[in-house]
Amino acid sequence: MSWFINEINKIGEPIIIASDKSNANDLVKKIASIYNAVLFEPYNDLPKKLKEKIGKETESSHERDALSAARIAFNKYSNKLRQAEKI
Repeated sequence: MSWFINEINKIGEPIIIASDKSNANDLVKKIASIYNAVLFEPYNDLPKKLKEKIGKETESSHERDALSAARIAFNKYSNKLRQAEKI
């Protein structure tokens, strides 16, 4: 897990951690907890066809899944994020 934390820290501190599964795995939950970040879990697991559509520019299925979760979480929280930028 320290590798994940080091890689995240290179970019910055996340405020949202997203999962493509309706019940995020323990690693995802732990990372969200470490950063005191909001954990985004979709109501249902993201369908493979949707992830393929969203992540069509990625070759790795893991990257595709992560990108899809991130984009959907961003869409859900985008209004709140824009409001926070104005503060």
